[in-house]
Amino acid sequence: MLIKKQSTTIFSKLKPLYDGVFHFFAPLTCVGCRSVLYSGSQTYLCAECYNTLPMWDMNEVASPTLPKYVDGFDAPYLYEGVVKDLITSMKFSDKPEYAKALAVLMQNKFKETCREGVLVLPVPMHRARLQKRMFNQSAEIVKALCCRDKVRYDLMGFKRVRSTKPQVGQSARLRKQNLKDAFDVLIDVQDKSILLVDDVWTTGSTADACAKCLKAAGASEVRVLTAAYVEKPIK
Repeated sequence: MLIKKQSTTIFSKLKPLYDGVFHFFAPLTCVGCRSVLYSGSQTYLCAECYNTLPMWDMNEVASPTLPKYVDGFDAPYLYEGVVKDLITSMKFSDKPEYAKALAVLMQNKFKETCREGVLVLPVPMHRARLQKRMFNQSAEIVKALCCRDKVRYDLMGFKRVRSTKPQVGQSARLRKQNLKDAFDVLIDVQDKSILLVDDVWTTGSTADACAKCLKAAGASEVRVLTAAYVEKPIK
């Protein structure tokens, strides 16, 4: 026990030095403007870029029409500017650490959206795509959000059991058909309030398919929270 305690103490003393050396040779840079950040930055944004965050003002940009099975939707930002940069870099440039940055940016909205007894679930990713990307960005965001506020969550109980084509470029009818029978619930959600978390809301097709599956399994309501909202669906 003494050796373990001593080694832990030595590591805790050396960690700031290690972090400083690592930051010197591989400094953190702002996702927006690429300027060097101090090593403790949680958002990967400099002060100037942080001030340009595209907040979603519902007085200027109307909420989307909710699909049939979704009971509520919210997001703190629009899918543009530095928020879009964070999300696309996370998914397509192998930056899973950006999920923690998005969680920091989503925290206030997450606290507003969470209800007592809620169960938080990520939009699941099929294993074939997971093997290719190596992480599910929605699951990473959920872990970061819930660990900060100690909210109940489950990363494995809701599965995507059928691989689907990318939704971008498909009509509403094809999107719905593409997602038919794509999900399965492996945990007890009977009479539970579910908060489904994803990175971006586009047309709501994926959220609706998830909500339909969860309600068929007994969920009382399914609300959705994303980091960003696409004002106009991507075509």
